[in-house]
Amino acid sequence: MPETLFSRALALAGLFAAVGLTAVLAAGSASAQSIAVGQSINGELTSSDPQLGDGSHFDCYNLQTRAGERLQIDQTSAAFDSFLMVRRGGCSNPGDLIAYDDDGGDGLDSRLVLQGDGTVWALIANSAGAGATGRYQLRVSAAGSGQTPAATAPQLAPPQTLAPPQPPELQVTEALFHETMRCQGAYLGLSTGFTQLMLDLPRAAATAEGRAYLSSLRAHISELRTLAGDMSQALSELGEAILADHPQFDVDTAGSFFGAGGASVRIDRSLDVGTRYERLIDLFSDTTDRCNPVMQRAAVATAIDAME
Repeated sequence: MPETLFSRALALAGLFAAVGLTAVLAAGSASAQSIAVGQSINGELTSSDPQLGDGSHFDCYNLQTRAGERLQIDQTSAAFDSFLMVRRGGCSNPGDLIAYDDDGGDGLDSRLVLQGDGTVWALIANSAGAGATGRYQLRVSAAGSGQTPAATAPQLAPPQTLAPPQPPELQVTEALFHETMRCQGAYLGLSTGFTQLMLDLPRAAATAEGRAYLSSLRAHISELRTLAGDMSQALSELGEAILADHPQFDVDTAGSFFGAGGASVRIDRSLDVGTRYERLIDLFSDTTDRCNPVMQRAAVATAIDAME
């Protein structure tokens, strides 16, 4: 999937990407810290920290690795369910996803055992739940040299150099494809509705004040029509990307979802323009609330799908 499509779809949705979007990590890179082998850092996720696409906050730490060095990375917290990710390239320029872990440590803590490659890694201290905040500790140690006594230490996993299977929420499924098509249909229907509304606006007003108001209203409707059209086009491109990788998905059913999306925003054109305008605004808001998460998941899942 082209990076431009991925970035554009997420930008249109007004969302940060989840795992793997450079712009999100770069947004938080100004406050990124460095961590070294043998070091522990006490951090805190707060509501002001940058967010991934699923609404979870994160902090990013740069780790310079040495080729061949076996590392154990632990993220622990008593405040939330830890989720740890590692990417090549550092916080300001993250590249390939190396590995991630949810509960590989004790309880809800995260642990990764990896083989250093001599590059800078981005360690992304994250939570498994949206909006979670609280204190945590991030620790990097030479594998096997942690503070847990050897007699009770959990068995270390073998070094991981490839990304593990995608979590379910980042997988391209047929249900996600169908919801993408439903949202495409809804935004196309909204674009059509705004176009019709513009055509039906009075072309003249009795007063200068009335003419100024109509001109302002027409410009606002034109902006919404363009945005809805852009959203529909981005979703169409996402759908095509999904179908290219998953030709077994049912296109006929997807067409039904597309039609249902359009029908859900259809407004009787015989209504007066004021009523139609208010209803279209409400429908646009509802569609955005419902389809932004769909658009985000589709963009992220398809991008990760294309990298594997």
